[in-house]
Amino acid sequence: MKSLSLSLLTVTVLLCCNITQPRFWERTVIVKSGFCPEYHLSCPFVLLSKCKRDRGCKGNKKCCFYNCQMRCVEPWATLD
Repeated sequence: MKSLSLSLLTVTVLLCCNITQPRFWERTVIVKSGFCPEYHLSCPFVLLSKCKRDRGCKGNKKCCFYNCQMRCVEPWATLD
């Protein structure tokens, strides 16, 4: 009984933190310079992603759809 009340108290406190402080759970957005390479390939299927966002890529690489999957690639400086 004591562990149940402690669990309920913990859940209540966490919910209150989430309601009163919504930014508490947010992460900062990292925007890397450059553009994703544009290659128009027809993909018969899409492979599993190797990244989800730019922050998951090391250095100045960006997370882009390239060669039928999301992966970290060197960005283009311009779209020309």
